[in-house]
This record gives sequence, C-alpha cells and structure tokens, in this order.
Amino acid sequence: MGRSMGRSNRSCGRTSTGRAFSLVELLVVLTIITIVIGVLIPSLRAARSSARTLATQAIIKDLSSASQRFKIDNKRNPGYFSPVEMGAGTNVSAGFSQMQNLLLDLAGGVTSATGPGILTGVGPGPGAVVNVDLGLIGATNNAPSNPVNLGSTGGYFSPDKRNLELIAGRESNQNNRQVPDMIDAFGQPILAWSADTRKGTKFAAINSDSEEAARFYWASNATYLSSDSLGREAKRQHDDGDENTGSLIGSGTGGSGLGRFVVTGGGTNGALAVLLANPAFLNTTTVPPTPGEPRGTLVFHSGGRDGVYLNNLDSGARKWRDGVNGIRLPTDGTDPIRDFDDLVQAANN
Repeated sequence: MGRSMGRSNRSCGRTSTGRAFSLVELLVVLTIITIVIGVLIPSLRAARSSARTLATQAIIKDLSSASQRFKIDNKRNPGYFSPVEMGAGTNVSAGFSQMQNLLLDLAGGVTSATGPGILTGVGPGPGAVVNVDLGLIGATNNAPSNPVNLGSTGGYFSPDKRNLELIAGRESNQNNRQVPDMIDAFGQPILAWSADTRKGTKFAAINSDSEEAARFYWASNATYLSSDSLGREAKRQHDDGDENTGSLIGSGTGGSGLGRFVVTGGGTNGALAVLLANPAFLNTTTVPPTPGEPRGTLVFHSGGRDGVYLNNLDSGARKWRDGVNGIRLPTDGTDPIRDFDDLVQAANN
C-alpha cells in the first residue's frame, strides 16, 4: 500500500511540474494577434468599399441603360415633370428629387386613382403634382395600356427593393417624403441631373424661376443637398461656410441659405457647373474658363464612400477649390471631379 501511495504521489508531482505559458510569452502572442487584426481590418474595409463602389456603378449603369431606352422610344429624357418644373423655386421646400421624377417614367407609379396606399400631391410644387401608387413602382402590370395608369410609362427599370427605400433626413413636404428614394450601395440617394432642353445662356442656376434659362437647376435636388443628416449614416450635406464639413454643392449654413460654392459667376461656373460640365469642351475665351457643353443631357451622381456629394474634405476640394468660383476649371481638359470619391456617369449625350 505504501509503495502504491508513493507512486501516486510521484505521478502527481510530475503533473504539477508541467510547463505553462509565461507572462512574457502570453504578451507576445497577444501582440502578434493585435498586429494581424490591425493589418486585416483596413484590408477588409477597403475590400468592402471597393465592392460597394462596383455595386453602385452597376446600379448607375442600369439606370443609364433604362434612360437611353426610354429616350429612344419617347424622344425625350425620362421624367414625369419637366426640368423647368423640377427646377422651380417651390421645389426647394417641396423637396421632390429628380431621381424620384425619373422613376415615375422608368418604373411607373403614376395613377388617376385615389384611396388607401395612394399618395396625392406628389411633385415639385403647386400646378405640378400627381397621384402615385407605390405598389405600381416596378410592378409587371404597370403598362401604359392600364386605364388607371395612362399617365405613367414604366417597364424600363425594375429597381431592386434593397436599393429603393425611404431615406432619412430629407428636406421635403409630407407627401414627397413618403416617395421612396433610389439609393447606392453605400446607403445614400443617387442624384440625377436632367438638362433643360432650352439650352439657356446660363450653365447652372439655383432655380428656373428666372426668365433666363439654364442647362441645370440646383433646386431639382435641393431635398438632399439641404439636409443636415442624410441617409443611413446621417451625413451632413449643407455647407457650414468654413470649408470643414458638408458638400460643395450643398445649401448654406443651417440649410436656410445657399452655399458659396453652388453656383456663382452668373450661373456659369461654381461647383455645380463644374460637376456637370464636360471638361473637354470649355469656353476658354472667358477668364476663368466656363463650361461649354454638359457631360450629358442626363447625369447620375453618387456621393461615393463618404456619402457626401463633392465633400469639402475630399482631396479634390483641397486641390481645386476656388473661393470665388467654387471649383477651378483647368484649361488642359483635366476633370477635377476625378479627384473626389464621387461616382459620376453621363447618360443620353
């Protein structure tokens, strides 16, 4: 029995003297794990951002293709309301976006019916409103031959439900706020800019109320560009006036005024004009040069990974900002917008 107990004690002794991790070794392992995580997380974020960029480009490509098909069939750009109606000063407070306007033609929704599930008074302002059946947007039965739906075309674009939602933070009236928005893969609205066919002497203007026509009107996207907290990540768009936050094409401080960089120089220059101008066709007889031709009669615009349209903090803003004219237009055909993370695609040239 004594010999047995001795063996047992010796066995226990061997177990108790087994080698364990020292504190130094444990710290080394934790340091290595921390370094690996520190290397992987930025890589994963970059990969996710690249994937979202590609997904957004695919959405915009589909919108462009649908718009081109619509123009071939109807001899005009899509949009239930005209660029002049969308650019009206009343739309700054009504808050109906050009993309929502395009979708009424591309995906349908307009109806003469009333009742549950149908929005009334949708549009850019008095005299330019319509009823919208949300159930008809992208529906397969949304054909012009439908007697209730004669005012809507539809059938050109079927939005993925993941990219069609009510976006938070828009500046709009109650009726327009209930119309879904087309969003990019980053969770922000995709802007659409549609040219006024009158081809006025101005290139860009705040609104279309002036007798002098312009190519594009800021008011057609005022609903987004006046926002203090837009989208899933609550991105501030309006310009705070000190070049630290917001969008170069956003409204002024607090959303109550118009920013310094929206449109200047008689509406022929400014950040909005540079955004929509074709850098290869400039009017170099003026100093500074001014836009000559647009990128397209229809332009789609995503704020990119930072969710802000022409962000004051982008490298492009630091490189091309001009305190008088918004963004400089280089005379060598360089496109300043390429130095922003925004995604801009022209359609229907």
